[in-house]
This record gives sequence, structure tokens and C-alpha cells, in this order.
Amino acid sequence: MLVHLFHRSSTSLKQVSTTAATALVVGLATATVGLTGSAAARADSTAVLPLSHYAHMLVDTVHRHLFFSQGAGSTGIVVTDLAGTPVTTIEDERGATGLALSGDGATLYAALADGDAVAAIDTATLTESTRYPGGTGSAPASVAVAALTFGGELSDGPYGGGERVTVSRTDAAHTTKPVTWTAPVGTDGTVTVKDTPTTGGTATYTVGYPGDASHQPATASAIVQVSRAAAALSVTTKASSSRSR
Repeated sequence: MLVHLFHRSSTSLKQVSTTAATALVVGLATATVGLTGSAAARADSTAVLPLSHYAHMLVDTVHRHLFFSQGAGSTGIVVTDLAGTPVTTIEDERGATGLALSGDGATLYAALADGDAVAAIDTATLTESTRYPGGTGSAPASVAVAALTFGGELSDGPYGGGERVTVSRTDAAHTTKPVTWTAPVGTDGTVTVKDTPTTGGTATYTVGYPGDASHQPATASAIVQVSRAAAALSVTTKASSSRSR
């Protein structure tokens, strides 16, 4: 039995500068948030938030947090629980405006309008893990995470319902401990893998089928190049000219 992988594709972190997108920023001394439905987990109807301004809110249902960015002129991202109770402020995120969450919920991306960069924040520890420079004057106002999808096929079908393959991803941030999850196997042997890488560079995906009473185990791998934000480097000097000796 063979397993084939196909449809290799790339993914990227996309930035939009302030000249290409308009961010709605409402200046507030304090702000209130009203939560309803299951996402609010039956929270109180309102809660006072320690915000100087408001730019964007994002919900992390896995870790049960709300993230609030405050736009240009601010220095931190406010984190609360789902009831609106402050948990912490992630400092040194200058001008955090647009927010996006990775597909696995492990990383929060923040566009830093005053920092000319995109920050990657670990949603488990609530600390910045990586910063992607965008170049002087880039002033990103929003960020989007583009996901990738690739398919595979197990030969010698059919397969019983409920079978799954194990998928692992190794990349620059996960060299010794891969990110691992499972994906379903169709009765015809088809496999579809979806992921949102959190680190730029080369990502290697390994798909393993454990086997069953009628099929032997099988493994296959695919390599995907994850693009990174372009960085600009400039060098300046105070001296207009110099004389060598």
C-alpha cells in the first residue's frame, strides 16, 4: 500500500500598510464590552476595560481570552478573560492595530503600526515569540494569516469509516518537537490536510497511516516553503565624505 501527497502550496503572513487600509480607531478613556451567547460563557453583560483607545478585538476560544489592540500611539495589547476581567497587558507592542489568530490557535499576530513590524505572540504564555520586520515606514495596520491545504491518497481502498492519519509539521520553531494532529481518511483513501504555519521558512509535513486489519502502515512527506515578510535595511552616516589614508 502507498500513500501519495500532492497539491503542494505556500502560505504567508500578509501585511497591509496604513496607506492601503483604513483602521477605525475610536478614542475612549474607558471602554465596555458586552458578551452574549456560548462564546461569552454566560458572562456578565458589561465589563470596564483598561483601554486608552480601541482598534481591534479578537477572541481566543481555546485559551478563553479576549485580545484588545489600541492602535497608533499605544504600547500594549490588553488581554482579558471571556467575562472581560483583565488578565494582563502584553507590553512593547507599539501601535498594535490589526490582530489575527493562527489556525491552531497557538499564535496571535499583531500588526505594529508604530513598530514597522508584525509580532507573533504565544497565546499560551501571552509573550512575544517572534517579530517580523516590515521595513522603515511600512506601518502595517492589519495582518491576515493565509492557510494552506494539501491532499493525499492511500491506495488499495476501500477504507472503513472513522480511520485517521497522523500529521506532523517540523519547521524552524519546531525542530525537535513537531506540531502533531490527525486528519480523517475517506472511504476511498483520500486525505486532506489543512494547516496554518506559524513560522516562515521550510516546513516539512509527514503523514503517517497506522494500518488496520487489511492494510499495512505507510508514511509520506511533503515540503512547503512558507514566505516571510520582506525586510528593508538602510545604512546612514553623519559624514558626507571621508578621506582614506
